[in-house]
Amino acid sequence: MGSLSRFSVLYLVLLVAAGCQKKLLGQVDVIDMPVTPRSTDRKLSFVGSGGLTLHGVLTVPAGYVDTDHPGVLILGDGPSTDKDGNHKEAKCDTLKQLAQGLAAAGIVTFRFDNRATRAYADKWPSDITAQRVFFSFNSQAEDAVAAWHAFLGTKLVTSRKCAILGHGEGGLIATAITHRIQPQAMCLLGFSARPLLDTVRDRLVRIRSRAGLSVDRSLAEFEKMAQIVKSSGQINQEFEIGAGGTVEPRFGLYYKQASSMNTYGLLRQVIVPVLVINGDSDQSINPKVDPARVFAAVKGNPASKLVTVPLCSHDFKAVQDEADPGFLGEVVPDVTEALNEFLVPLIGGRIPDGQTQFHD
Repeated sequence: MGSLSRFSVLYLVLLVAAGCQKKLLGQVDVIDMPVTPRSTDRKLSFVGSGGLTLHGVLTVPAGYVDTDHPGVLILGDGPSTDKDGNHKEAKCDTLKQLAQGLAAAGIVTFRFDNRATRAYADKWPSDITAQRVFFSFNSQAEDAVAAWHAFLGTKLVTSRKCAILGHGEGGLIATAITHRIQPQAMCLLGFSARPLLDTVRDRLVRIRSRAGLSVDRSLAEFEKMAQIVKSSGQINQEFEIGAGGTVEPRFGLYYKQASSMNTYGLLRQVIVPVLVINGDSDQSINPKVDPARVFAAVKGNPASKLVTVPLCSHDFKAVQDEADPGFLGEVVPDVTEALNEFLVPLIGGRIPDGQTQFHD
């Protein structure tokens, strides 16, 4: 049977599966995957926590017209990040570019709009108490588990060749669910293994200090807010971090749950190889402390690796100086090269033609 007819059979199977689906967690709701010989993005919707239908994108490499391929589930940085890696501070397209880089290595990816993006605004609760539960860390962890099962449900990929990638706070989600989904490898990008509120506190101090602003008063106000969050999961009013970052009332329970998680302890229990990548100009975490701490937790697996990319931001874009947040432009090639060289021996694929070998 030729490759075109194999894909046609797969497409019919997927259509039947989508048509017969029930509203179960992780169930594929919509899949649009016509026959194509080119690398392409295709829509895939699935049911997440609380029955919310979430929307994402499969990036399928050129020539992938059958099943059983390597795959990576990509989780974005924070509850308001969309499937491409964009957030309210800027249009970054970081996740989209990472998916394209992995496609060049023959790896299928799936990424989705997190539930706090505007795509679901008509589904958001109006009551603040209900909002806290709707946007909670636990709800979004369940969304990620559902996304994993929806990804596998396409039959394009297989669990024995799948990895998970978390960017920033997406790394917290990845760490929280890895023992449940059992990926073959994990990639943590721009990630801190400390409690989330501790990471946010450090970001506040660094941003205000760099701008020459007073730190003491803002830090005292932050500590008051943090204590309330830790005890009740409530944030009474929006708190300005700086550089466009805020802590919003609707995310009170999210911050409480994410900050109470023993992230370092969970990482030490991960048995699969872990790739840790950070830019040395990351403004969201502490690039001098956090990468080494994360790697210390996972280095028990000899295949784990730590990569630091020079003059590179949290969104893995080139920066001009320490004041440059590095939102715009192309993802630094060293990042996709490091991902491909780490993942291909573990889950399959191919090193793209012309890719240079990455060195620490």
